Amino acid sequence: MRSKSLNTCRVQGFTLIELLVVVGIMVLVVSLGSLALAPMLRGGSLRSAAGTVQALIYRARTYAVTHSTETMISFDAAKGRMDLYAGDVEEDSMRTDKPAFLPTGIGFRLYDDKVVTDAAKIPEGKSNSLVFSRTGSLKVDDDPGNRRIRLTDASGERVKVVEVKFASGLASTYDE
Repeated sequence: MRSKSLNTCRVQGFTLIELLVVVGIMVLVVSLGSLALAPMLRGGSLRSAAGTVQALIYRARTYAVTHSTETMISFDAAKGRMDLYAGDVEEDSMRTDKPAFLPTGIGFRLYDDKVVTDAAKIPEGKSNSLVFSRTGSLKVDDDPGNRRIRLTDASGERVKVVEVKFASGLASTYDE
């Protein structure tokens, strides 16, 4: 009979120390990766809010032109709510669809080149809304000019602006 040596029956594998070193390296790589991605993820809700506002502006302008009627977007900054109304803005107007809401933690205010008109301090004779004429341009009585919606995140560090051109009614977004 032949006897087996202990050296010939040795099982191949990793030691516990090797496994712990690999897991530690993986944890380090994942944590550094998440720190690098955090600023990009924070801006996601702000970009989403700017896209929502811009889409609602396009919808209001398109509705005004195709139905040959005035449309109005009413902004409620306290609730983060935007309503789209159609019809004669001076008289009876009706809401055309469900209200749009901004993501939680996003603040906004509507202003023009001269006067800030945020929800807390709306000057006399001003409203917290955008009105589009039948031709798709912004309808303003007293001071023609571009209108801007300033969107901020909860910390106030990141800002996006949606600008609506007076003559064309077209909207564009940019970082401030």
